[in-house]
Amino acid sequence: MNMNSSRLKHQKGAALVVSLVMLLVLTLLAITTMSTASLEVAMASNHQYQENAFQLAETGNDVFLIRAANNINCIDTENPGLCDFDDDIDAMNGNVTVATTNQSPINPPACPGSSADKYVAYQFQTVSTGTTFAQDARSVHTQGWYRCGPSL
Repeated sequence: MNMNSSRLKHQKGAALVVSLVMLLVLTLLAITTMSTASLEVAMASNHQYQENAFQLAETGNDVFLIRAANNINCIDTENPGLCDFDDDIDAMNGNVTVATTNQSPINPPACPGSSADKYVAYQFQTVSTGTTFAQDARSVHTQGWYRCGPSL
């Protein structure tokens, strides 16, 4: 019993100090990891909002091209913007706005199956803006194209 009590008198509490230092290091490591993870989550969500805005703008151009293909009035050079639109797309949590500028008929490569003065190509430029409801992310796409159609 005397040997055990003499050993206890010589110990100075080094194990306690070492364990407290290790606990401090682990706490700092955990705080840094949580901070980095929070930043990465914010970056990922911002990227997702931007991607949604990009897809909204692409959808706007595609919808306009479908409308123009199905409606000859969309190529009315006297009334540019006849088929423009501004729609909410709930499935994508955003809004798309499409504006066009119609330009006079151009002389592109011949329209397939055209004969003199019956078909002409019309040049358009669409500007599609996709905006997400959350975070107001925005993407703008400008697309130039032409369409062969009857002479107006």
